[in-house]
Amino acid sequence: LTFSNKLLYGVLTVLILTSIITTYLIYNKAFEATKTTSEKYMIELAHKNALEIKGDIEKSVVLIKTFSSTLETALKEDFIYSKPELVSLMSSVLEKNPYIVGVWLYLEPNTFYENNPSMAGRYSHDENGRFSPYVLKNNGSLDLMWQYPVLKANSWILEPMRTGKEFISEPYKFVVDGENVLNTTVSIPLFNNNEIVGVV
Repeated sequence: LTFSNKLLYGVLTVLILTSIITTYLIYNKAFEATKTTSEKYMIELAHKNALEIKGDIEKSVVLIKTFSSTLETALKEDFIYSKPELVSLMSSVLEKNPYIVGVWLYLEPNTFYENNPSMAGRYSHDENGRFSPYVLKNNGSLDLMWQYPVLKANSWILEPMRTGKEFISEPYKFVVDGENVLNTTVSIPLFNNNEIVGVV
């Protein structure tokens, strides 16, 4: 090789190495910037979603307390809603609040209504004929669960009964309109003469 060729190869080698290093540095800087931007966006999005969820839960607590208070006033004044009226009231809560997917009512035996064994397993009566309505949003309509098994072992019933205070469950998966979504249950004890007679 002549001196000029050697010089040319040397310069080309330096240029190629410089180009590779520059490309790497630019790519690395761009990657870090994109990563930082993405992380910032994800944190902001998570914060926004957390605030929305917190807001929905707070609204649910106020709403359920209002519903519970309505039922407590009825008990205090010996006013008995008919079962269809109570179901209609629960349906109205769902219709007016898109962030709520279901409203249920657990009543101790013979609260509001006498147990009716002939209705066992029908129109939201449990196996003992106790009325335990559960209204649920389902594919754009409201469904009354006719055989909703009220399991007193559920924490959202046990905890309000034990503490006399509101209870907010940990998020759990629940099927809504055919899809598994994260759901949280908010429940409030129902009082009559300072005794807990149910949970909403």
